[in-house]
Amino acid sequence: MVKKFKLPFIFIMICMLAAAGCANPSANHQVETNPASDHPSAGPKGNEAYKIGTILSLTGPAGWLGQSTQRAVETLKKQINEAGGVNGHPLEIIVYDDQSKPEEASRWAKRLINEDKVVMIIGPNGTPTSNAAEQAAGSAKIPMISMSGGYIPDPKIGWGWAVVHSTDQVIERQFQYFANKGLNNIGVLNPNDALGQIADKAIARYAEKYKVNIVKRESFNMNDIQMKPQLTSIMSAKPDAVISFVTGEPAVKVRKEMDEIGLNVPMLPPHSSATQAFLDLIGKIDNDKVLAAGGIITTFEQIPDDHPQKQVLETFISRFQKDHNYVPGYIEGFGYDALNVAYHALKQAGTDPQKIKDYLENGGESIIGVNGTFKFTKDNRIGLSPETLRIVEIRDNKWSLLE
Repeated sequence: MVKKFKLPFIFIMICMLAAAGCANPSANHQVETNPASDHPSAGPKGNEAYKIGTILSLTGPAGWLGQSTQRAVETLKKQINEAGGVNGHPLEIIVYDDQSKPEEASRWAKRLINEDKVVMIIGPNGTPTSNAAEQAAGSAKIPMISMSGGYIPDPKIGWGWAVVHSTDQVIERQFQYFANKGLNNIGVLNPNDALGQIADKAIARYAEKYKVNIVKRESFNMNDIQMKPQLTSIMSAKPDAVISFVTGEPAVKVRKEMDEIGLNVPMLPPHSSATQAFLDLIGKIDNDKVLAAGGIITTFEQIPDDHPQKQVLETFISRFQKDHNYVPGYIEGFGYDALNVAYHALKQAGTDPQKIKDYLENGGESIIGVNGTFKFTKDNRIGLSPETLRIVEIRDNKWSLLE
């Protein structure tokens, strides 16, 4: 059983995964392993298990992310196997811990392919680790489905997919909301890191596309004691809202310092903030102060009964809560969606890697998941659109659906 950790500062890590990770040398990196098949090219015989490799950051700074997604994988695997598996074959999940290190992700990917003889890989959680694993998967022509929002599958390699809204999609969804609501003047306060730079480029692009003005752009270092000088500069430009693409404690600091100087406009952090844990971190706050583009699971109770994701969400939330004693959210959805896409690919295409690749690239099926309905094509290897994100706000100390 994986232990659960409640560390408020961990939310910053989902934004830092695009940059780097660090190791925990004492970790037991092999979580679950099994003897390798003698004839991988022939695929499973009879009712032998379909082996899916899973590379996650279970220790180190991103350990909370890997643990959350692993729990979701466990819950869905159990559900699939109780229903008869995939075409009569049970699923077997082999999990390795990459410690947030690209070289570890590459090593485990090669082991999963060459020794464990898996038919697909799901994970990793991070961007550098996903890029490293993609190289190994591409060389072996084994499909890989990443759980990283910063990872962009390389079409030249052609064996990688992802199930998490990208930074680019999140920012486009924010600008769609600005345009719809007539919020024409936006301030920006982003960190001076890799993700902040990616966000800045996307903000400039979508501000032009949706004809929204960036009235002031400021930046900060993650170790800055305060951001009031930058926020005061932004306030002088009279923005209608402020984008700050940072989460966790820095996001809380930005919002509180906005209040202290009287900058009473909405703040928009990234999608990773649209969770119950962020509500616990920020505490009591006035309505209309924090908006986010998040997954539909964030406001599950507010979606209509005829919504296509309603039944999937009800089943997942119920089973997950029974297995792990808490209500899952957007992050846990990454694990569910990765395994769910793998399940549908195996069900429709079998274990031949080329047939799985063709299935995912031909866009023949819409796959209903936790964080969206996925429609993969050769040109859309994430399978989601910005419109699958919902604009939510903190109202009465809970996330409430706006759009």
